[in-house]
Amino acid sequence: MNKLGSLLIQLGQQLLRSEYKIKPIKEISSSELFNVVKRDTGLGIGNQSLFDEKYAILNWSDWLKIFETYWQQDCPNSPYNYNTRDCDDYAFAFTSNMSMIFGVNSAGVVSGGDFYWYNSIGQQTGTGRHAFNTIVALNEKGELQCYLYEPMKNEWTTYEKDVDGRMVGKMASSQMNNGLPTKYAPSYIMYF
Repeated sequence: MNKLGSLLIQLGQQLLRSEYKIKPIKEISSSELFNVVKRDTGLGIGNQSLFDEKYAILNWSDWLKIFETYWQQDCPNSPYNYNTRDCDDYAFAFTSNMSMIFGVNSAGVVSGGDFYWYNSIGQQTGTGRHAFNTIVALNEKGELQCYLYEPMKNEWTTYEKDVDGRMVGKMASSQMNNGLPTKYAPSYIMYF
């Protein structure tokens, strides 16, 4: 029975690869990835762990295909559990799945990021720690760029400088906050 389960997982991964036909279009060095992440998120030495020498890069449009079909149909439908299916589990699962299924290791896990939520008139109503993903991809201009991805709700945005000078990802209407604004501030990121 154990062999059957393993074979089914392998077959499922092969079917996903053949269905999506997602192939990296560029490979960059760990130093290139480090510099893009530092530029776009503000995280530098001591706040990044890069485990690989090379990183496979997709066009952002390919990531959108993954979000709209594969990921939207799979993980966000899983029930939330505070200990075993919470933000860190979703972030690590997304990164691992992208590497194992599609051979793409340019989706990093942000752990311990600050998460802020707001009410309908823009007043901050709470803060917390959160895990999410930062993806390095080629944007529509063909330039490397970081995108913030919320795997629990299948939402994404880009990073921008906040009023306090920190780089943050802002979502004007997030499912994580019942359709109200949220802000994500990364503190530590891992690419593996």
